[in-house]
Order: sequence, then structure tokens, then C-alpha cells
Amino acid sequence: LEAYNQALAGGADSPLAAQVLVARGSLYERQRRHDLARQDFTQAYTLTDDPAVRARRMLAAYQAGNLGVAEADAQALLGSGVLSDAEIQLLQVRILVDEARPTDAAAYEQALTLLGAADDLPDEARPLADEYRARALYRLNRYAEALTAINAALNAVETGSRHYLRGLILEAQGNTEAAVREYDWVLTWSAVYPYPFLPDARQRW
Repeated sequence: LEAYNQALAGGADSPLAAQVLVARGSLYERQRRHDLARQDFTQAYTLTDDPAVRARRMLAAYQAGNLGVAEADAQALLGSGVLSDAEIQLLQVRILVDEARPTDAAAYEQALTLLGAADDLPDEARPLADEYRARALYRLNRYAEALTAINAALNAVETGSRHYLRGLILEAQGNTEAAVREYDWVLTWSAVYPYPFLPDARQRW
């Protein structure tokens, strides 16, 4: 990081500087300093007008919680070929579901429509798509379908958010005993990961 900072000390307005900015932004991403990564990718994109850099900025902006920038980039990148449209649509789904109010049925229906159109996702992205499909279905009270989707996501990769969501779905179905086991998983792993939904999981447990 210090080497990148020194390389940019003389000015950040050349093609070489753009390469350094992208490299530093990548380092910030690995450090989970997503807003700093977004700033570097923004500056690099201004210098190069490279859609590949804009795609990096889109993902960093999403991780930083700057959903307006992420959505604008996603819309602009559709059809660009930098990422598949299915991957971009999955990001749009994540933004929709993350921002939607629990009662915003139209947003969840739109998310499901986008997921239905994203039929050529790479294999590594499918568990995330299943998780967001489950989130939308849960909010629409389609619990059996939501359970199928979250089970598929969990069969691929176990995460706290997925166990928590399966607990919510099972609880909504009246399967309290199984739901408690999901919340217990979350409580156990909260010693390692700072889950934002921990207070609700603890109360439900």
C-alpha cells in the first residue's frame, strides 16, 4: 500500500496512474476497505473510460453500501460484455432486495423476474442467486418455495445469513424446533463473525 501511495504522490492523472489506482483499489478490496476501493476505481475510470474498471467500481460501490452508484453502473454495463448480463442482473436483484421494505411486494416480484431471466449465471454465483430468491419468496409468504431455494444455497455454502433465513422460513411454517436449531447455529458462529442480524436471532432463539 505504501508503494502504491508513493507511486501516486507525483499525480494521478496519467494512464500509468490509472493502473496503479486499480492495483491499489484491488488491495483495498482485499482489506475490506470497500469505499476506498470505490474511490480509486472511480478515479481510474475517469482517466480511462474503461468499462472493465467501471465494473470493478460497481462491485466496490455495492460492498460499500453506495447502492445508487452500483445500480447506475449496473444499468450502464448491461450488454457491455464486461460481465455477463446475468451477473449484472444478480447484482440488481441484490440491490432491490436489500433496499426493499418488508411489505414491498412489487420489489420482490421484480427481483424474482430478474432472477428468472438470469439463466446463464456461472456456477459459483448460483448459491447467491438461490439465497436472494429465498429472501424474495419469504417476503411474499411463499414459504415452501423459499425453503427449497435456501436449502439449495446452504447445500453449496453454509453462511450465517443463510442459516438465519432458513430459521425465519421454518418459524413462519410453524416448525419452531427446527428454526431454533438454525438460530443456534448463528449464535455459535457469532463468536467469530459479527452478524448484523444477531440480536434478532438471539431474541428468536
